[in-house]
Amino acid sequence: MIRIAIIDDNNAICSFIEDILTETARKYNIGIETEPYLSGEDFLESLRNGQAFDLIFLDIELNQISGIDVARRIRNYLDDNIQQIIFISAKEQYSLELHSFHPLDFLIKELKTEDVEKVFVRYLKIAGLYNDTFTVRSGRDTQKIKIKDIKYLTVVNRIVYIILKDNKQIEYYSTLNKEYKEQLAAFDFLFVHKQYIVNPQYISIYEYDKVTLNDGTVIPIGSSRRKDIRSQQFRVKGRFN
Repeated sequence: MIRIAIIDDNNAICSFIEDILTETARKYNIGIETEPYLSGEDFLESLRNGQAFDLIFLDIELNQISGIDVARRIRNYLDDNIQQIIFISAKEQYSLELHSFHPLDFLIKELKTEDVEKVFVRYLKIAGLYNDTFTVRSGRDTQKIKIKDIKYLTVVNRIVYIILKDNKQIEYYSTLNKEYKEQLAAFDFLFVHKQYIVNPQYISIYEYDKVTLNDGTVIPIGSSRRKDIRSQQFRVKGRFN
């Protein structure tokens, strides 16, 4: 469980960050616990009472005690270099001043969804919690495959075939629904047809009723999925760049 504090005197910003973190954690199957604070004083009081967090989103321009003073208390007075700090500010000039506090990152308002998600995923990677592999289980055997190496999955008579970028195949008993929900949805794979799940990294052409991969493979889009695929196409574009 990752414990995350969000300190900002604007409740709407706290809620915005909390919603993004919750959704991102769900995508990556990570457990989190978020705690919003509307003042630096309340947050420091929480620390004095024994609370500790893995990740801290900290606004600099807080009322009364500033985010810089909060960070100074954490790093110097509490002698704590474990809790990761992400500063938030509407002003860019703070970036050099913050260096001594060894922040994980510095986000500029107005915050964007992709910026919050990106820095959270960065934390997951640093903490060793980001799993970018696909696990194949067949009997007692387990095999790990890099997500980036998977072009698409297809199924025939309950046998799932994974087609890799070098066109090698791995086959095993499972269902596409299971693999999508448990492993692939987090990486924005496209469930284009009841018999196909596609890695968007390898799609070169989107059309109304089909996608074409960069090796020329044509995969149909099921009629019931076309609207969802069309909207998802723009959301996942560039994710694997």
